[in-house]
Amino acid sequence: MKIIFLFITLLFGFSSLTAQDSKKGLFNIKKVGFLYNNANDKNFIFDDKDFSYSKNKYKLHAFNNLGTWKSLKFELILQMQFKS
Repeated sequence: MKIIFLFITLLFGFSSLTAQDSKKGLFNIKKVGFLYNNANDKNFIFDDKDFSYSKNKYKLHAFNNLGTWKSLKFELILQMQFKS
């Protein structure tokens, strides 16, 4: 958990550093998102004593602007996911 927190902190820190000139290119990150999800079998629908599960999920999103065409805006979303 400490490694993930350190990675996210460094990612946000380095992504906010910019020079005076704007970068033109395909893979310039415009927005970054992080999602943590914790699921278990405490559900009234799946109340079975013989079956048990637990899941942790971490997702990291990076949004890149690809361009515009008429009134449409195109984005590329890169998503990294780790399940445990």
